[in-house]
Amino acid sequence: MADLDLVKKATSEEAEKSDDAKQKSIINAGLAMAQGEVVQRYGAAVKTHLVAHGGMDNETGEELSKSLMKLYGYKISPRNRNANTNQQAGFAAEVMTAAKEDAEKIIAGKKNAKVVRTDDMKKQSDGKGGTVGGKNDQLYDIAEVDKNGNYIEGTGRQLKYVGGTPEDCAKELLNKKWDKYRDADVPIEVPSDFYDGAKKKLEGDAKDIKKQIADAETKGKTKLAEDKKKELERVEKTSKNLRKGQYTKAQAIEMRTNPYWHMAKQIGGVAHRGGVEAAKSGAIIGGGISFIRNSVSVIQGDMKAEDAVIEVATDTAGATALSYATGFAGGAIKGAMQNAPSKYARALSKTNLPATVATMVWETGKTLKQYAEGEIDGTDCLIELGEKGTGMLSSAMFATVGQALIPIPIVGGMIGGMVGYAMSSAYYNDLVNALKGAKLAHEERLLVEEECRQAVIAIREYQLEIELVINNYLREHRQVFSEALADMEAAFITDDVDGFIKSSNRITEQLGGTPLFTTKKDFDVLMSNPGIFRL
Repeated sequence: MADLDLVKKATSEEAEKSDDAKQKSIINAGLAMAQGEVVQRYGAAVKTHLVAHGGMDNETGEELSKSLMKLYGYKISPRNRNANTNQQAGFAAEVMTAAKEDAEKIIAGKKNAKVVRTDDMKKQSDGKGGTVGGKNDQLYDIAEVDKNGNYIEGTGRQLKYVGGTPEDCAKELLNKKWDKYRDADVPIEVPSDFYDGAKKKLEGDAKDIKKQIADAETKGKTKLAEDKKKELERVEKTSKNLRKGQYTKAQAIEMRTNPYWHMAKQIGGVAHRGGVEAAKSGAIIGGGISFIRNSVSVIQGDMKAEDAVIEVATDTAGATALSYATGFAGGAIKGAMQNAPSKYARALSKTNLPATVATMVWETGKTLKQYAEGEIDGTDCLIELGEKGTGMLSSAMFATVGQALIPIPIVGGMIGGMVGYAMSSAYYNDLVNALKGAKLAHEERLLVEEECRQAVIAIREYQLEIELVINNYLREHRQVFSEALADMEAAFITDDVDGFIKSSNRITEQLGGTPLFTTKKDFDVLMSNPGIFRL
C-alpha cells in the first residue's frame, strides 16, 4: 500500500511538473509574439545592409549603381594600390552611409524618408538653383528622398574620405579644386576619426591667417592682406561645412577589402540592438507575469515567499534570454527573408514567422536537451516536438488576429500568441491521447508477449556479457596486483619507502581510488596536518 502511495505521489508530481512546463511554453509563445513589431523593424533595417552588400533590392526590383560586392570586384593597379584602394573605399563609405542612415530611420519608425546615393535617384532641382541626382552628380554624394523619390531640400552632402591623417584630410579639403562645394555651401562629411583633428587644424589655420592679415594691414601690404582674406574665407567655410561621417577611415578600407566580414559585423550589430530592445520588454512582461503567478501561490499557502522570489528572478532571466534570442535571430531571419529572391519568402517576412522560427528553435532546443540528458524518452521527445511545433505555428497566426483586435503591438501580439499556443497545444494533446487509447487495447497483449520473449533473450545475452566482463575484470586486476605486490616486496627488501608507496598506490588507482600521498614526505605532511582526512 505504501509503495502504491509513493507511485501516485510521483505521478502527481510529474503531472504537475509537466503542466508547469506547458504553462511556461504558452507564456514563451506570447513573449515571442510580443516581439513581432521589434523583429519587423530591426529585420527591415538588416535588409538595407543586405541590399548595400549585394546591390539588389529584391523587394522593389531596384539595383544599386554601386554595392560592396561590385566594388570588391573592381581592379586595383599594383602601381597605385593605395590611391585606388582609398578612392574605392570612399565609394564604399557612400554605399554604407546611405544604408546605415536608412536603417536608423527604419528603426526609429520614420517611414516618410529614405537615404540614397545620388547615383540611385532621379535628377531634379536641389532648391538652390542647381540640380541633384542622376549619374555622377558633381556636388552631392548622399541625399534623402520622400516616399515618391522627391529630393528633400537641404539633405544633400558630399563625402570625402581623403588623407591618411586628420591633418592631411584638412589640407586636402582646402584644395582649390573643391571650391565648387564651398561656393554651393555643400556640407562635407569626413571619416569620424578624422573629424575632431581636421576641425582643430582648420580652426588653428584660421587663427594663424587672421594674425597674418592683421600684420599685413599694419605694414600696409594691401595685396597680401586681400589674398589672406580669401584664404581665410576658404578655411572658415570649409570648417563651417565640415561634418562627422558615419564610419572611420579604417572601416571604409575594410568595406572595400573585406566586405563579407564588414557586413557580418553590421548585421550582427543591428540584430544585437534588436535583441536588447526585445530583452527589455521581455524582462518586464515575463517578470510581471511571474510575479503575479507566484504572489497568488504565496497568498494561497502553496509556496514560501523566499521560494517565490527565486522563481520570479529565474522566470525574469528566462524571459529576458528568450526575448533577446527572438529579437536577435528573428531580426536576422526577417532581413534575409525580406530581400529573398522568392516572393513567397518576402511575403512571409511580413508575418510573425521570423519571430516564430527563432522561438521554435529555443523551445524545441529545450526538448532535445531533455532527451539528450535522459530526462525524457524518444516517444515523449517526438510528442513534445510536435506539440511545440504546431503550438508555435498557431501562435503566429493568432498573434496577427490579436494585433487586429487589440491594436497595441506588444499586448495584442502577446495575447494572441498565448491563446493560439494554448488552443493548438490542447488540441494536439487530445489527438495524441485519443490515438494512444485506440491502439493500446489492441496492441497491449501483443506488446506484453513480445516484451516477454525479448526479455528472455536479453537475460541470456546479459548473462554471457556479465561472465565476459567478470573474467576480463579479474584478469586485468590480477596482473596489476601481482606486479604491484612484487614491486612492494622488492622495495621492502631494499628499504625503498617511496617505491613501496608508489607500488601500493597502483592498487589504489586500479580500483578507482585516489592516493592521499605519493611519497614519505607527503605522508609526514599529511600526518602533521591537524585537519581531518579520510582513508
